[in-house]
Amino acid sequence: MKVASFVKATALLSAAAFVVSVGVADAQVTKDDAKCRATVQKNTGKLNATASKAIVGCWKSVLGGKIGFTDCNDSATADTKGKIAKAASKLTGAVGGPKTKCDDTTHAAALAEYQDCPSPGTAGTGMTTFAQVGVCLATIGQKMADNMHIVAMNPGATEVAAILASANAKAITKCAGGLQKAFNKVLATVGKTEGGNQAKVLDKAGGAYDYGSSGADPKGKVAGTVTKLNDGIAKSCSALSQADFALLRTCGDLTTVGACLEEIAKNGSSGVTAVSFEMPGVCPAEVLVTAKPRQSNGDTSQPTELDAGWTGFGHNAEIITFNGHVNLSCTDGTCSDCAVTVNCSSGNCRCDNDQSILCDEPFGPDADDCGGNDCNVYFGSPLPLSASGTPTCIQTRIVQELDGTADVGTGVSNTQVVNSSKVHTGINQTQPCPICSGGLCDSGARSGLACVDGGVSPTFGATSFDCPPDPLANVSGSGLYIELNFSDAPPPLDANVPCSLVGILDCHCQQCSGDTTIPCNSDAECAAAAAGTCTANTGAGNLPSNCNNACVVDGDGQGKCDGAGPTQSFCDGFTHPDGTGIITCGTNADCAAVGPTTGDCTVSATQNCFGNSGDSINVAGTFGSQEGGVLGSTFCIPPTASGAINGAAGSPGPAALRIAWQYDGLCDDGVTPYTLGGTTCPLP
Repeated sequence: MKVASFVKATALLSAAAFVVSVGVADAQVTKDDAKCRATVQKNTGKLNATASKAIVGCWKSVLGGKIGFTDCNDSATADTKGKIAKAASKLTGAVGGPKTKCDDTTHAAALAEYQDCPSPGTAGTGMTTFAQVGVCLATIGQKMADNMHIVAMNPGATEVAAILASANAKAITKCAGGLQKAFNKVLATVGKTEGGNQAKVLDKAGGAYDYGSSGADPKGKVAGTVTKLNDGIAKSCSALSQADFALLRTCGDLTTVGACLEEIAKNGSSGVTAVSFEMPGVCPAEVLVTAKPRQSNGDTSQPTELDAGWTGFGHNAEIITFNGHVNLSCTDGTCSDCAVTVNCSSGNCRCDNDQSILCDEPFGPDADDCGGNDCNVYFGSPLPLSASGTPTCIQTRIVQELDGTADVGTGVSNTQVVNSSKVHTGINQTQPCPICSGGLCDSGARSGLACVDGGVSPTFGATSFDCPPDPLANVSGSGLYIELNFSDAPPPLDANVPCSLVGILDCHCQQCSGDTTIPCNSDAECAAAAAGTCTANTGAGNLPSNCNNACVVDGDGQGKCDGAGPTQSFCDGFTHPDGTGIITCGTNADCAAVGPTTGDCTVSATQNCFGNSGDSINVAGTFGSQEGGVLGSTFCIPPTASGAINGAAGSPGPAALRIAWQYDGLCDDGVTPYTLGGTTCPLP
């Protein structure tokens, strides 16, 4: 256990007295308790393996065209033969059921190890019987298989259709099968190795009840299966292009997927194994969150993207890749309802009077670090963007405490982030923001002063917290009010207001008439702020899109104008990682005028768009698990004081943001990696 003492209310007679007097953390595992614990782990591992096999078999049938598209990572759906239910029945029968090997009284010391059922389990807090433990582990064994496979491989209906229609369908399916087979082997080996070490070595020797086998690999079997995993991926997938491989929606590209799957398998399977011996009811105190970018090699598994404005020129933009910490405060040991708040340990909290100085008292005066000036919290380092010949550099500051909740076991989260974005006229189209070059800021407010790189734009490179843009280039006053509501299932942004350029058409966003700094989607939003009605437009005016005829939407908030266009041309020497254009042009001379490395005017693309009059903007989150998730938000952006920027992007107007996040939980010491249930966390 991870607490000094804990007494089960129902523990009886001498076993209960033993627990009270000695404390389970100091007690030695008895022979009978060792048998009970081994039974719990063995049956939990079998259930987890059964669910994993059902998932792999389902994907084999789907990608082979034997059955229609199915969400195979939902093992309950994937298991058409009822094998999971049988394995779950064996588990609950052997642990607190009709054929139980664990008695609440005889094995009271072992029972005392199971306090709160961690999410994704559903047995709740304060478990007092092995029957509750069995139910808890039955859910965990199955749901953790789902969670691990969601991150490992998760093609949607669109990707599956593309695979089946591909000339390389056979090779892609072979790759998927080899990848998943090797992944499942690592999962099973980690569980058997760690579980066997705990049951047959530590428990058999009469060791402590605390779980002590995380990462155990005494005979190198786990290392061997990891080697086979990488060899199997190379053998099964080497014939694929990155574009073909990306259709499988794995956690990485061809060069990184092996390491990614290894991490998922080790963390996930180790967690399932650990909670079969111990559930201390400990939750992570903080989480390291990493914003993952789109890749430059054709990999689309990380759908991080910013689409800003109604014209379409500001769509398909990358965000800064950055790390950040958030604090978690969970209501109980299930870790299913945790408040999310700001944590400054990643270096995103900076003094208002000098952005190069770190601070640790967010949203107010910081006497010791900032000399009494405010400690500002930034949503990443400066963001470089360029649209329709207009570069911008944006600094986004979080202006109030986060308002969010998270479920540690499932990765489901909903967090409101209220921002103030200062928009600056960019330096040029290929370098909108100041950069840290040779340890010194090359321009901006701290030109020539010391710096280190911060976040990285896949297109424009690294920017630095230490190198803010020139304040004289600010075209947004004290900052544009932007409210992000991140969720794996964000609500749609409906077209609720008349367009300013053609009033019979419906648009998504305007400004409040009583306070034009507030963008709005409805009169109700303005009324809530006592700011009039959603009827003002001090920008360049707006329409539903820039299309000559109609916008064709693909169902995920992305769209292209139909055959009537317009079609835009771009310079081919400076593009987004996926090859789409940035610098608009009419001739090669237009590209040459921007710079010597921008190439020729050969890239052509139909205009991006959100939709037609009355269409809602929908942005779906994906990959939800305890390892990470894609969170999305739709929102309205107000105009700046620059007519060029407003006209290029189309503001006021709608925006959609999706970020692929990686989650790494940390124990209360802020250092130790968190494992399901908190078994790895040190004693307080």
